[in-house]
Amino acid sequence: IEEVYGLDTRARQYYETQFEILKSRPLAERVIDRLVLTEHQTFKPKQGSWLASVNLSALVALMPFNIPGAASDNTPSTDPVIDATKSYMGDLSVAPVRKTQLVHVRFESADPKLAAAIANAHADAYIESMMDARVDMSQSASSWMTRRLDDLKLALAESEQKLQAFREREKLVDLEGLQSLPAKEINDLSSRLIEVRRELSQAKTAYFQVRQLSDAPVSALSAVPAVLNDALVQRFREASADAESKVAELGKRYGPKHPKMIAAQSELTAANASLAQQIGRVSGSIKTQYDDAQSQERELVRALERAKNQYHDIGRKETDFRSLQQAVESNRQLYDMFYNRIQETAQTDDLQTANARVISPAITPSEPIKPRKKQIVMLAFTLSVMLGISAAFMLEALNNTVKSAEDIEEKIKQAMLGMLPLVKLKNKKASTGHLFFDPKQQGFAESVRTVRTSLSLSSLDTAHKTILVTSSVSGEGKSTTALNLAYAFGQV
Repeated sequence: IEEVYGLDTRARQYYETQFEILKSRPLAERVIDRLVLTEHQTFKPKQGSWLASVNLSALVALMPFNIPGAASDNTPSTDPVIDATKSYMGDLSVAPVRKTQLVHVRFESADPKLAAAIANAHADAYIESMMDARVDMSQSASSWMTRRLDDLKLALAESEQKLQAFREREKLVDLEGLQSLPAKEINDLSSRLIEVRRELSQAKTAYFQVRQLSDAPVSALSAVPAVLNDALVQRFREASADAESKVAELGKRYGPKHPKMIAAQSELTAANASLAQQIGRVSGSIKTQYDDAQSQERELVRALERAKNQYHDIGRKETDFRSLQQAVESNRQLYDMFYNRIQETAQTDDLQTANARVISPAITPSEPIKPRKKQIVMLAFTLSVMLGISAAFMLEALNNTVKSAEDIEEKIKQAMLGMLPLVKLKNKKASTGHLFFDPKQQGFAESVRTVRTSLSLSSLDTAHKTILVTSSVSGEGKSTTALNLAYAFGQV
């Protein structure tokens, strides 16, 4: 299907595949058949010598002994198409152009017109083969998608029926609204339960305080915060305090049987009685409030549990509903996709475009491409230069002679005393033993003095009585060195 409706032609694998198709044997055979290349002299098998016509297998069969491997049939193919294809593919080259979507198709032949004709025919054959392949794949894909569309239509209808049956069975109208109601109820009940439990905690504290003071006098109950905060209790306490203050004030002036004292005592007794009666009523109401708070808590807990169960039940229904709905949407998307693809195929069946085109047709070459004389000359020159450089490095590596003072110290592991220059005398009969005194050889004399100084410094701890001058081979200047060195020491 992807090949029919378009691959990613920018992918590297796509181009590598097309390059291999361009080099394939079926494409070569198509060109050979179209141009009748089997009749062309270039693609006919070369006539060999008289030995090629000898049937080796028949000769081996006549021999009285077996020759290993000689019985194999190595005779060339008798099919001219196979021979022509082999020669064709050997002369064909397909080379992609870097960083482009282009490819060079080349064919080498001694006949320039034939080379151009085959290159153009090969490109045309590739385009035609790709168009034929697209037509075949389009027809095959269209047939398969039609069958698949029928299956998807049945699957879509079945999934829609399941969804509708579930909606009717569970009596679902607005799933979003049903889900929001229990959630809001849970939030309200949770807030109300927190408030009731706070009130229950206060009522419980007051109840246990009152119950602990049930046998205590009324004055002790008045110290309970829940009783003390009652408005009537506070009013009666104030009235009792005022009456008690009045009795105390009158007691300073009158006796206990004085009418005013008797009236004040009666007023105080009435105030205390009212206070005690109100404290009793408040104490009883605290027990009632505690019981009511407990009942409210239990009822709210049950209501909250029912709301949670309802919420979870709707959640399970929503999960099942979403699953069925997703199945319907998935089947509908697949059905629409296949339906649209089939319609596209029907509209484009008569319009088949190639995925490639010829940018620059091959033309008949005006000059041969082989041999490339300039390249051969340049290659020979480059190789000769490289060979000369390699030989120079090799000779340098094989040369083990001494070249410098550092080289001497490295090889013999001894400190160098000095260097005497090579003296070339014009008169071959002249002696080199007295060069130290020759005014023209001041450089030589100075070198001898350097050697003398080095020897003197080396004998600071232990004096040298005898100095031996030697060399690896004769003729290196032992006598010259010894004589002139002796002259130098004689001047010390």
